[in-house]
Amino acid sequence: MKITFFIYSLSGGGAERVTAHLASHWSDEHEISIATCSSPQEGAYEVSRDVNVVSLNMASESQNVLSGLLNNAKRIRKLRKHLKSTKPDVLISMMTTSNIISALACKGLPIKSIGSERNFPTHPPISPIWNTIRKYTYAELDVLVSQTEATRVWLQRNTKAKNVVTIKNPLVLPLPVQEPIITPPTRGDDDVVILGVGRLVPQKQFDHLISVFAKIKTSFPKCRLLIVGQGPMHDQLQQQIHELGLISSANIQPRVGNIGDWYRHCDILAMTSFSEGFPNTLIEAMAAGKAVISYDCEAGPAEIINHDVTGILVKPNDTAIFHQELLSLVRSKSLRLKLGENARRIALELNIEKIADQWASYFPNYR
Repeated sequence: MKITFFIYSLSGGGAERVTAHLASHWSDEHEISIATCSSPQEGAYEVSRDVNVVSLNMASESQNVLSGLLNNAKRIRKLRKHLKSTKPDVLISMMTTSNIISALACKGLPIKSIGSERNFPTHPPISPIWNTIRKYTYAELDVLVSQTEATRVWLQRNTKAKNVVTIKNPLVLPLPVQEPIITPPTRGDDDVVILGVGRLVPQKQFDHLISVFAKIKTSFPKCRLLIVGQGPMHDQLQQQIHELGLISSANIQPRVGNIGDWYRHCDILAMTSFSEGFPNTLIEAMAAGKAVISYDCEAGPAEIINHDVTGILVKPNDTAIFHQELLSLVRSKSLRLKLGENARRIALELNIEKIADQWASYFPNYR
């Protein structure tokens, strides 16, 4: 069977990682290709050498809604030409814009089109015109995959998609290692290390985490905060660390290719996002046996964490309760170990073979 993935790029992000995992997993049995809009980029997720990665060179900046429509019309034509040439049996698209392009590019072609929504659909918000386009073009997809039940319900209520299903992200262990390989900072025997992982963007609300950490630091001096990620808020967050007097105890590391080492290095994984899809950082830290604490935002964490059993959920944006719960984890090694041990079960639930088989059940002629 010939399977093509369509995604903007393979650099950074959960959708890109899932694409790399699934493509590599199926490459022993099927003919797999990944079509990207952008040219190859540094830091792209590595895939099996049997996977053919093709850049369609369709990356361009849109200055307004009209230019965005025109650019995407060109992408639809170019992707359709590519599909007619390569003749895949299945096209899997990742994220909203790619789903819209794929739905229209596949129209009338003998290709099973499977779209995948990777965030809760209202975050980041899209313009009313794009929301309308999404509503109606999703009807052209044969299958639409959501990562959570909350997202599936929203898509069924707010789009014309005919067949919406929930498939969680796969977990591949050990986690892949690639450049840059950065060794975590040295820690003392009595240190408690809190880790945050994600893009430095407003959605992740790392400013909340830094503020809470500053309060914890006053009562637990041996606490340390590490944030791994890059993005437009780097300087702002670094300034916050400086203003709160945390230079010696809080560190931002822009990018690492050995994130598994950083999970093993930490004691607690903290997430303060106001919105998520199905956060890989949570499941990866849990599989590493780490205690996790997260805002219970509208989708994602609550379908991963069993509160007080495999981690801690806190009402969104309630920094006072987040501080209280995080401080409890910092103070109690036994609580961290109990939650972390229970959290390891996630590795069995999200095994790549199990998740890949759920995707494959929607392929033509599935056995």
